Amino acid sequence: MVQKNIKALNLRSDILKPLVDIGVATRLRFLQQARQTIHKHRISEADKVVIKNGNIAAHGGNGPADAAVFMSYLVSKTHVLAETFKDLYHCKPSEYLDQNETIMLEQMLDCEATIMAVQRVNKSNDSPGLRAEHSYFLEKLYNARTSSASIAA
Repeated sequence: MVQKNIKALNLRSDILKPLVDIGVATRLRFLQQARQTIHKHRISEADKVVIKNGNIAAHGGNGPADAAVFMSYLVSKTHVLAETFKDLYHCKPSEYLDQNETIMLEQMLDCEATIMAVQRVNKSNDSPGLRAEHSYFLEKLYNARTSSASIAA
């Protein structure tokens, strides 16, 4: 019984890790910006990285974290935004972690979701870079799939 509980807690911890990572990056960004305001701290290059990482965490696509919102029961799996998740990542939240076994596919879907979410915001400087990254992962994924299909044939 104890082993079963430990296994369940470890699984829950694994599911929640992406949300914790986002929370940490977002809070560090806030604290860094507060440091600048309160203490008149000059922002260094390292500080800029903390702020940029917090912006990406807060505003970028992140399939594992978005799936975790539903899979950890923080919101209902039938929540209205589950449909938006499906539109962004091409699967239900419950299918995301099983369907996306490769890091490359996860990164591609995160890029695509971010692009879709900010598509109407013309002020985003990250869009061309995200599109290039998305294309890169899509091509790598296609090449990997093509070479594995030819090996299997």
